[in-house]
Amino acid sequence: MAKILKANSTTSISAVSILLLAIAWPQAAEMQTTPHGPSIAAGSRGVVVSGKPAATAAGIKILQQGGNAADAGAATLLALSVTYVGAFCVGGEVPILVYDANQKTVKLLEGQGEAPRDPKAIAWYMQHGIPDGDVKAAAVPGTIDAIVALLKLYGTKSFEEVVQPTLAILDAGGPSWYRDTGSGQKIETGVNWQADMAVTFRKLVESEKTAKGTREQKLQAVSYRFYRGDIADALEAWYIEKGGFLRKADLAAHKPR
Repeated sequence: MAKILKANSTTSISAVSILLLAIAWPQAAEMQTTPHGPSIAAGSRGVVVSGKPAATAAGIKILQQGGNAADAGAATLLALSVTYVGAFCVGGEVPILVYDANQKTVKLLEGQGEAPRDPKAIAWYMQHGIPDGDVKAAAVPGTIDAIVALLKLYGTKSFEEVVQPTLAILDAGGPSWYRDTGSGQKIETGVNWQADMAVTFRKLVESEKTAKGTREQKLQAVSYRFYRGDIADALEAWYIEKGGFLRKADLAAHKPR
């Protein structure tokens, strides 16, 4: 679970299925440590909790730059998508809970995609079942659209701003493998996936910057390129190469809920 709380803000965001790590905004934090108990982090201006220190730092940075809880949540999730590969990535799903402190309400951005629509895919599932750890089991990636929806509905920052900490992580490089958090197996990608992911994120930033219209319309251009543009074309080619069932038509039909 990743959790971002900003004091005196109307929203707090939590992303399901990410582990906990408590780190507070340094300028406003007091750390208490007991000899045999847990460390306690508290912040009067904001708190960011996630499963990876670099992702927590990404959320904190956005708070320091004047962003609200939704902005920090988006930045944290983007960073987790490249620091916690094997458990969470942009090709996955991310339910997001949004609490409005003024209205005392909780809303859900589902962040989940549908299964392939091709009747041949459905027939295959009926015969073989849903495979474990195979690209045939993949649903439409919901992460990017969920993050865009979060920014559109509750945030104040642009996609370009919240993705900057993640781009810094990717530009620093890293190993060509990741460890699956379910099986514990070391998965070798055989390529420098960090550089490829940085290219993809920069394409999304480019779409936002060149789009005309309101902030919401510019953010929508990010989703459009991922689900209906050249990135969707590349994803379809990859699904076909790997034997998956998802196609560009599935991506284009995706809608946040």
